[in-house]
Amino acid sequence: MEEIQNKYHNLTIAGRHHGFFSEEEGASIIQEIKRTKPDFLIVAMGAPYSDKWIYKHKSKLSDVKVVFGVGGSLDVIAGKVPETPALWKKLNLEWLHRLLTVPVSKGEKSRWRRQAALPKFIYRAIIKR
Repeated sequence: MEEIQNKYHNLTIAGRHHGFFSEEEGASIIQEIKRTKPDFLIVAMGAPYSDKWIYKHKSKLSDVKVVFGVGGSLDVIAGKVPETPALWKKLNLEWLHRLLTVPVSKGEKSRWRRQAALPKFIYRAIIKR
């Protein structure tokens, strides 16, 4: 967080919380979001968890002007995870680079298992098309 605060001096961070919390903790997190009334809510729990959490709680977040999930991008911006080399990005293989180089976070399900679902998704998307 300090890295982000140093890069963006005019940014006010109203709060933060790690993404590994119970349903009970989630209720208090939503109350804290309502209390602080942020203009932007950035949910960085990783894909697809961020999007699912936002969708599940969208009615409770109506006071927030903009809510978006950033996957693991916040870790890159904060300097916790190195940026993917340009060649990997150009080849659209950033996900593979992360799979091979970034260790699994505490509490996170196996990255390999999550990524293994991608070919199935691509196959289904092509078939449905």
